[in-house]
Amino acid sequence: TEGSTAVDLFSAVNINPIETGQDFTQLIMTVANTDDGANDILIIDGEDVDLNDGNSVGPTTTNSLTINVSNVSGTSATVTISGSISEANLESVIDGIEYRNDSNDPSTSNTRDITFTSITDTDGSTPATNGSISVATTNVTVQGINDEPVVNFQAANQSTNTSTAI
Repeated sequence: TEGSTAVDLFSAVNINPIETGQDFTQLIMTVANTDDGANDILIIDGEDVDLNDGNSVGPTTTNSLTINVSNVSGTSATVTISGSISEANLESVIDGIEYRNDSNDPSTSNTRDITFTSITDTDGSTPATNGSISVATTNVTVQGINDEPVVNFQAANQSTNTSTAI
């Protein structure tokens, strides 16, 4: 909802690299219907990531990840998360991804569809192997609010009379 706190997108995330001892080096996701550009925000690894083409965040404080955003077409963004991270930490990062919309007049005609499309892992001694991840696709519906008008003013020629007893 417009003006409210971020909403959690995923829970009970389970990633399996198949081979033990592998870390992950890249996760790619798409976000469809990013109609509000910089006002569509994902919180990834504790950092605000606006979904504007060319935005780059990182390294993140928690896991030293780098996050890059590129627009594939019109209102669809690709978010690439890069950096060496363990299975448990990546599960935690995904489980902690949140969405927020900072617009005072957000686009409410389309849901934001977030889909994981690719994951890359490596065992450290062989080239990275690409796999797929089926964590989930999640949808966010943005709701606008009819904000009350606010008037702030100061009277012209305002003066203050102060009397002090002596």
